[in-house]
Amino acid sequence: MATGKELLINKLISCRGGWVRANTYTNSVNMKLHIYKLLVVLVWTCIYNTSYCQPSVSNIRIETDANKVKVVYDLESISKEDSLYLQIEGRSRGPLNVKTVSGDLGKNLTSGKEKVILWDYALDGEQLNEEIRPIIKVIESNPTSLAGGGPANAFVSLLAPGVGNIFVQPNHRIGLRPLITVAYGGLLGYSLVQKSKSNKQYNLYLKERYERDALPYYNKANRYHHEYIVTMSMAATILAVDVVYTYLKGLRNNQHKRNSKQSVMLQYIEKTPLIGLKYTF
Repeated sequence: MATGKELLINKLISCRGGWVRANTYTNSVNMKLHIYKLLVVLVWTCIYNTSYCQPSVSNIRIETDANKVKVVYDLESISKEDSLYLQIEGRSRGPLNVKTVSGDLGKNLTSGKEKVILWDYALDGEQLNEEIRPIIKVIESNPTSLAGGGPANAFVSLLAPGVGNIFVQPNHRIGLRPLITVAYGGLLGYSLVQKSKSNKQYNLYLKERYERDALPYYNKANRYHHEYIVTMSMAATILAVDVVYTYLKGLRNNQHKRNSKQSVMLQYIEKTPLIGLKYTF
């Protein structure tokens, strides 16, 4: 007679007159596995569909000729209802008279690179005889007063999946993220219950003297054990997905904060324009 440990490892069980394959519960386990996979997909969808990113302007460049100033920039996470406008400041005169502008500004903009704004400063009666700085600002249709947190919130998600995710959202938006916490807690609790049931049935199996009487206990122990493995794996997946997302989202928030402080300075030396990228912290 094989030991109980060997029986749990092998898929075949010795039973008097022959061998019986322990797969009476395979369909049930496979069905639950598909359900849990679907649950992870739904949780991942909840994370991304309820995510919110603040508009970000970066990589600003500037060119000039005898009549116009050309400002090129990259734009991320803007909605069509947000408004974008250009302001030009002179070092000594301050804000200049910027009226005749065209290109990628105003509303109905989309995210992308190499966006262009043209300012006809000659038509507006301005002269570029000093250092100037272009400032691109975005007025959000749904402004947020509190930016999302940084990657350190991943430690919060490690303790409570879904909670750290909330802290990296602007204004700590909750959305459907409590479902992440509920799903993780439910799967974790269910897996521990199944583990306890498996151990109980396995102990009953070991107490039986005859394989015929012990077999039902073994089948139940094996079924509960598989359910424990599947649900614990799904809980671990939800935990890992949420922690990684929270960390990456926090890094992106920090990057957006740095980008929001980026500006470009155009200096003239003997009427030759030199472009320098300037960061302020």
